Amino acid sequence: MEHKSSINLKVVQSHSEAHNKREDKLDYVYEDLSKNNESWEQSNISDRLKEIKAHCIAKSGRKLQKNAEPIREAVVNIKSTTTMADLRKLSDALQKELKIEAFQIHIHRDEGQSRQTLNHHAHILFDIQDKNKGTTLKFNKQGLSDMQTIVSEVLDMERGVTSSKKHLNSLQFKNQQEAEKLAFLMNKTAELSTKSADLSKDISKDIERLGAIKDEQNKELETLTKLQFQIQDIETNAKAYIETNMLGIVNKEKTTENIAQLISSNSHLEASNTSLKKENGQLVSQNYNLQRDVSQLKSELTKFKEIAAKAILQPTYKKSYKEEFIKELRLDKDFDSIYRQSEKNYQNDGKDVKKDQNRDQSRDRGPSL
Repeated sequence: MEHKSSINLKVVQSHSEAHNKREDKLDYVYEDLSKNNESWEQSNISDRLKEIKAHCIAKSGRKLQKNAEPIREAVVNIKSTTTMADLRKLSDALQKELKIEAFQIHIHRDEGQSRQTLNHHAHILFDIQDKNKGTTLKFNKQGLSDMQTIVSEVLDMERGVTSSKKHLNSLQFKNQQEAEKLAFLMNKTAELSTKSADLSKDISKDIERLGAIKDEQNKELETLTKLQFQIQDIETNAKAYIETNMLGIVNKEKTTENIAQLISSNSHLEASNTSLKKENGQLVSQNYNLQRDVSQLKSELTKFKEIAAKAILQPTYKKSYKEEFIKELRLDKDFDSIYRQSEKNYQNDGKDVKKDQNRDQSRDRGPSL
């Protein structure tokens, strides 16, 4: 099933190029299909940012503001038959109408819920600097709407219906609002899925690193324990030797030297013991922070699923939208239980909607004679 046209513009991330070029290993990608991906690149992000900063100084006499975001990344829904030439044509149309310049395009045909339902999409990196002033362009609601229209027309895809709200009755207006929320949630779900996969990868690496650190720590503690026993043996033997032989030793200077060496060795071992204890404390702190971050991520993901489940259970949703969204959202095993609990909480909402419909119909018919 082909998606409707859509373009979602956001600030470019530091890992965007590695993700778009498949330089990182991603567990949600069908690697054998990555050969079907395509890329076009005019410059990399680092070089383009340098050009933007230099142009800002040349045009305005001031450095680019630290909080400026002159490079944006757009995620564009495409058809399975969309080509790189089509996307270059789209980029030219957006530059002509909105003055934004594309410098990278990446087509992805290796992601999706299954091999039969691939999510064909493209990532386009835009330079949104106003070349006449050196400042960063701003887009209002109308500009973003025009952008959606251009995408629909150039890629020959169906665009969402736009209509004046005053021509809709209350039920139709609610349906339109819920449809817009559904589209927004679907985009957020895709973004969350990508972020979740990236975070899972980072967490796995941190857990592996922590495991290696713990193994090394155990080895060091084992060595430390052995050293402590050796220190005790040395102290015991030294004390016994001194008590037994001190009064009868002729070469007292040699005995004093041996005792001094034993005391020095003991000091070095105690210093090593203190250092190892300090490192152990730091490792324990790092482990606690990692576990806290993992717990926070799981909590945020659960909250999002609860919100999504409540949204789609609104009775004004069309059945096809609800079924498609439920299918898209079932990312793991615990969503079913969240969905069923939310469904119980919204059983009475259908009655409220029915009352609204009856009132609207009564008002349309006018007073009875």
